[in-house]
Amino acid sequence: MQDRVSITIDGRRYVLVTEESEDYLRVLADYVSEKIREQKQTFRVSETDAAVMSALIICDELYKSRLAATNALNEIQSCLEDARKARAEAAELKRELKKLRHMLR
Repeated sequence: MQDRVSITIDGRRYVLVTEESEDYLRVLADYVSEKIREQKQTFRVSETDAAVMSALIICDELYKSRLAATNALNEIQSCLEDARKARAEAAELKRELKKLRHMLR
């Protein structure tokens, strides 16, 4: 169910129609506001320029997070493949050991 949620970003009010919780959207709005404030203070730029710079920073964070998640997933898949190979090798070694024990009897 979609609700109307009012948030404030950098002193401006926005009403969103969303399924996300109000608390979650306020956290996002606070984060965006903080990034905009940082840009305005650091570079003494207009609100528009600060918003664009903040958008780039947030996109950079998102892109790097996705890249890190993809790399982690690839690492996990590689570990799972190594584990599968190790299990197969262990099973083969058990069969060979069983065969050798049988031969020694």
